[in-house]
Amino acid sequence: MNNAFSNDVSLTPGAPKQPTPASTTTRVKPVGIPPVASAPPQPDGIEPSTPNAQTADLPVDSPAVPPPAVVTAAEAAAMHLTPPQQAAIIQLTSGATRSAAAIAAGVTRTTLYNWLNHDPNFQAAFNAWHKDLITTAQGQLLAASQDAINTVLTAIRRGDARLAWKLLECQGLTKLSKPGSTDIAHLQRQAELDKKRADIAERKEINEVLNDDMSTIDPWSSPL
Repeated sequence: MNNAFSNDVSLTPGAPKQPTPASTTTRVKPVGIPPVASAPPQPDGIEPSTPNAQTADLPVDSPAVPPPAVVTAAEAAAMHLTPPQQAAIIQLTSGATRSAAAIAAGVTRTTLYNWLNHDPNFQAAFNAWHKDLITTAQGQLLAASQDAINTVLTAIRRGDARLAWKLLECQGLTKLSKPGSTDIAHLQRQAELDKKRADIAERKEINEVLNDDMSTIDPWSSPL
């Protein structure tokens, strides 16, 4: 029997076989395999969304990462910069290379280098953006600190021994602590020395304040 799913086999013993054209072969539908659901129709111009490598592992309610701080055209115009310098700083703060920033500004890379290292106005504008970028990044990390703690604790509770040991190291719990003295007389002398050091430091601070006040008095001025 060459084809188990064709109609050319009769169930009656001794009955002659009826020729069946090859094109009328009966197809057997597999049992137990659910049909594959097709994607719902999308409006014109909208492609169906598919998970990618960056978003497949993220939770559904994961907040989007805000874009980095970038100097806008309005902010660049408010700075004490020439139009070419404004174009350059917009490119630099947008992630472009120095070569691309120089091309956008219509200058050479040497000129851009001089702006970054010797032009006070351009340096101040670039440093202000750099400071804002760091502050923004620190704020984002601070906001995500609770998520980071939960992630670390979850991994440790699942048996991540390496991460657990790293946490103990960061807490200083893996270092051997040196026990203190058990000699009562020695401890009393140490306490007295600590008190004397504190008194000396306090008197020194008071003398420095008094000397600063005296230095501001003009000895030739007449009292009121």
